[in-house]
Amino acid sequence: GAAEMSTTGETYDGRLTAVPPTGEARYSLLVDYADAHGLDLRESVAYADSSSDLPMLEAVGFPVAVNAETKLASIARRRGWLVPLKGRPVAQAAFQNGKWNHYRIRAVGDHIQIWVNGIQTVDHHDAVDREGYIALQHHGEPGKVYRFRKVRIQEINAPPVVSRIGLGSCVRQDRPQPIWKAVRAFQPELFLMLGDNIYGDSEDMQVLRTKYQQLGSNPGFAALRKQCPLLAVWDDHDYGVNDGGAEYPQKKGSQAVFNEFFAVPEGNDRRRRPGTYDAQVVGPTGQRIQFILLDTRYFRSPLKAWAPNARQTPGPYRPQEDPQATVLGAAQWKWLEEQLQVPAELRVVASSIQFLPEQHGWEMWANFPRERQRLLDLLARYDTGGVIFISGDRHLAEISRMETGPAKSRFPVYDLTSSSLNQPSGGGNASEPNRHRIAGKHYPKVNFGSIVIDWTATDPQLTLSIHDLNGAAVLQHSLSLSSLRTP
Repeated sequence: GAAEMSTTGETYDGRLTAVPPTGEARYSLLVDYADAHGLDLRESVAYADSSSDLPMLEAVGFPVAVNAETKLASIARRRGWLVPLKGRPVAQAAFQNGKWNHYRIRAVGDHIQIWVNGIQTVDHHDAVDREGYIALQHHGEPGKVYRFRKVRIQEINAPPVVSRIGLGSCVRQDRPQPIWKAVRAFQPELFLMLGDNIYGDSEDMQVLRTKYQQLGSNPGFAALRKQCPLLAVWDDHDYGVNDGGAEYPQKKGSQAVFNEFFAVPEGNDRRRRPGTYDAQVVGPTGQRIQFILLDTRYFRSPLKAWAPNARQTPGPYRPQEDPQATVLGAAQWKWLEEQLQVPAELRVVASSIQFLPEQHGWEMWANFPRERQRLLDLLARYDTGGVIFISGDRHLAEISRMETGPAKSRFPVYDLTSSSLNQPSGGGNASEPNRHRIAGKHYPKVNFGSIVIDWTATDPQLTLSIHDLNGAAVLQHSLSLSSLRTP
């Protein structure tokens, strides 16, 4: 069987009662334990640092190579397994061989963080579930004594309920930004930046850094940043090129600058993989909100323009019919399908470009109709519960709604668009068509958006709003959480 830790009285003393099993023995033990307890290894995570544990890693759905030896690291990279400390020399050097090492493990909901001797090595949101065991595993040489000491467990209070969400997009970093006063007065518990967070438009990363610094030094924005957490996606101008996609040559560098400005922690997935997509779950069970942050730039195929004299929309782009064309790319699609199965009462999907509108011909998901339908099909397949899309980009604000799903189990999808925080259209796109628009006309002036959830009601109530420069609601729509689900 597995080696156990010995005790003195009722206290674990850090000594192992036997040498831990390795290789095939560890694999067999894992399989037997899973069979005895009805566990599905395809939904399990295994950690290892040695190629001797390949049988165990190959048996699970989520293998992770931690501080791996050269052979295992090479295998893990070829197979696409998670290698958390790859390319992170500071984190790799955190462990001090031959000395006592201090570990801190923090697990709240789907969020797992680990520090080794005060250096953060892991900051991960689990795509599988929010519950499970924390196991301490040690690899050592036979015949030597290895100890744990001062093992303490502290229960963390349930995560706070989130009921006031702010959102907005399109900020000219070099222009006045009086909107932040109204945003702060709204008292959001979390604010989402929906892209064009600066107008970078450069292949020079120092230019992007300087423009982010301009935004960061704005007193109103700095005050909001202290007041509540920020989540962010990027759009074309902060990505680096107008209407850009996968062809942008500096996307890797731009992602690094984005991570720096928004203080993405070391160990977070956004620092380990291409693309800025991410997801987080906030709130206690029964009041959970999952924020899915999509990257609509890093992997996106080229747009298709109308031929001269054949333009049928206000904007220059027509639907892309190539079946290989993509918005998200293969890796992000796989990740998104996993995220839509994470337990949550409400999902807020942040897309820099509009998801529902189909007629205006500017950037939108409808330029890639197969990709748009693929996402609608995923929502229906997994019966994901309540889903609200939020978007920016258009320099106007509006609320859109569309019915989707099979004939006998149709459900509504909403798209709350808020743009711009300080660069409005001013009415230049007053006649822009959108058959899915509700709650009156669109709003062309400076604005921010909000989602307010009344969790105290038996059937929680949601209010989607667009606010003007003074914070007054100029567009608004209310609905029940249950109305978002399939009948």
